[in-house]
Amino acid sequence: MNSEHWMRHIAFRDYLRTHPEIRAEYQQLKEELSTQEWKDGNEYNEAKDSFIKTVEQKAVKWYNQL
Repeated sequence: MNSEHWMRHIAFRDYLRTHPEIRAEYQQLKEELSTQEWKDGNEYNEAKDSFIKTVEQKAVKWYNQL
């Protein structure tokens, strides 16, 4: 559980919990994407990927400063 992969997920989660404006952006993105038709979950995940990677970088830096 101490892997970098695990830490990224925890950092992202905690960042969203403490940054309501970013959480709202993510929620809006997911709501917009939910109105589209996807052939599978991978396609939906790919649509969120850019947002997640951008926020994840900020979240990891923030998390490491705690």
